[in-house]
Amino acid sequence: IVSVFVAFLSFVVVPWSDLKFDDIKQAQKTRTEFDTLTPGRFQSFGTGGRITYTEKLSPDRKRLENVFISQRSMQNSGNDSDVTILVAESGTQYLDENTGSRFLLLENGYRYNGIPGKTDYNVTRYDQYGVKIPKPAEVQSRTKSELKTSKALFNSDNPEDIAQLQWRVSVPLMVLIVTLIAVPLSRVNPRQGRYTRLLPSIFMYLTYLGILTTSRTAVEEGNLAPYIGLWWVHLLFFSIGLALLGNLHKKLPWYQK
Repeated sequence: IVSVFVAFLSFVVVPWSDLKFDDIKQAQKTRTEFDTLTPGRFQSFGTGGRITYTEKLSPDRKRLENVFISQRSMQNSGNDSDVTILVAESGTQYLDENTGSRFLLLENGYRYNGIPGKTDYNVTRYDQYGVKIPKPAEVQSRTKSELKTSKALFNSDNPEDIAQLQWRVSVPLMVLIVTLIAVPLSRVNPRQGRYTRLLPSIFMYLTYLGILTTSRTAVEEGNLAPYIGLWWVHLLFFSIGLALLGNLHKKLPWYQK
């Protein structure tokens, strides 16, 4: 029952959840800073280099009122940070159809530029001032095997897809084989400590998992034939489980009689 449940998670739930999580990440990458702007809050963008504030924001998110923008950049020489501060009564977003770039057109405001702690600030009053909105990061095509459905993996001859499919099969298969190994390892002599075989059991499980992971990487890189793949690891530890189980059977009282 546990193995069937784990198989359902491995073949259906985990790929689905990975895909949904990746959808959220992709959606975040395609949004500009003004798509996430919240009225009445100072928000940091561009790894903390730019801080933006607006008192009000129209429902279509294109018109801002009482705007504040602080942009920090390092000087070419020295370690001083050059700071540009823009304040405006209002701002409107628009798209340049020729270049595809988005701009924020600020109206009736001031531009302050200089180095904090020094007095040589440049102050400029403007009627209109255009601020280019950085383009969102380009969304890369999603070809990760982890995001593909199990059906798509079955119909693929890509080494990475084959390795991923074998890994999904391996997870529920491990449950059965590890259980087979755990039964004989769980029996200890009454005179021995209860946890005598706990450490060897953990070591055997980690070895099993480590060899599986290494074999998966070898299949992905084309260094191991897919028909060998991860199956030899399961066969090896299944044989170990049978040997341990056979050895346990010989020690049982009814076998000795």
